[in-house]
Amino acid sequence: NSIIVRGRVSKIINLMGSRIEEIQDQAIWTLGNLAGDSEKVRDQIIQQGGYEKLIVIFSTAERPQLIKRCTWTIGNFCRVKPPMPYELLKKSLDYLIKGINKLGNDQEFMTDACWILSFLTENFKKSIKVIMETNALPIVFECLKMNVVFIQLSCLRIIGNIASGNANQTQQLLDWGLLPYLKQTIIHPKKSVRKETAWIISNIAAGTQRQIESLITDNFLPILIEVIKKDEPEIRKEAIWAVCNLTSIEKKELMEQIIKQQIVETIFSCLSFKEAKILAVSLEALGNLLAFGKQYYTVNGVNEIVKKAEELGMFEVLEQLEYHPVEIVYEKVIKLLETYFDVENTA
Repeated sequence: NSIIVRGRVSKIINLMGSRIEEIQDQAIWTLGNLAGDSEKVRDQIIQQGGYEKLIVIFSTAERPQLIKRCTWTIGNFCRVKPPMPYELLKKSLDYLIKGINKLGNDQEFMTDACWILSFLTENFKKSIKVIMETNALPIVFECLKMNVVFIQLSCLRIIGNIASGNANQTQQLLDWGLLPYLKQTIIHPKKSVRKETAWIISNIAAGTQRQIESLITDNFLPILIEVIKKDEPEIRKEAIWAVCNLTSIEKKELMEQIIKQQIVETIFSCLSFKEAKILAVSLEALGNLLAFGKQYYTVNGVNEIVKKAEELGMFEVLEQLEYHPVEIVYEKVIKLLETYFDVENTA
């Protein structure tokens, strides 16, 4: 870059402190363009104190345009690989959150701010705790309502990065009221938005009993069943994982609820998938349902879930899967046949 070659970076850094707003904005914008050029250029700017000066300006920024310009520039510092050290990026977090509180409805600002948060939560898991201790995430949830796919995707990635972490952080997302937003994004016209949402729901369903209960009581099962029936294969797979995990609920009344919502029929439909992992998790879920039926749904010695499964033609499907080439699949099949269908293994 000619500016770097000619040693003009220090002059641009100095101009960032100008009291003339237009000059200050242009200097910060120029620095951002340079920082996004390459690792070498970005690191040279850091060495010359450009990033530190940017943070100082950001820390006292009140003008919306200045806040937006600083945020965009920090985003450019993040775009170059490998990422700069977290200890440097962490310095911007407090001021970024302050900006989110002030400009949460500004689409241009939130595009940059949410991208930075998604970058941080993906690359530096320690940032999640810092972000969770602020009030930024409910504002991020609200951004899911913005009809801007790039913002929605960034927000979903922030949420997904948190939901794929520890159970306490996932619970906090739910306590802040996440689920109604996911009900909307799971039926979004854009495949990319639905895919991110399905991944989040799958992670929630893999969580604690309380988290699985939240999905059931908020009636996510009928929505997920529609996804399994109609959506793209990679989205359907996430929905299958989620539905299968719902069968691990321990509350009798909630298991009864999902049985009434046709979870047995849905799990049966999943046995038509070719992928061994999907078959294995579906068989595990079927085992949960059959075990529940044995304990609570037995009439005159007949397991009503077994009866329903046989009516669907599941016995014949399981017999075919006895010969599956993947060990975990046929082992689960044999166990189900021997435990619930009163047959000997003939494979």
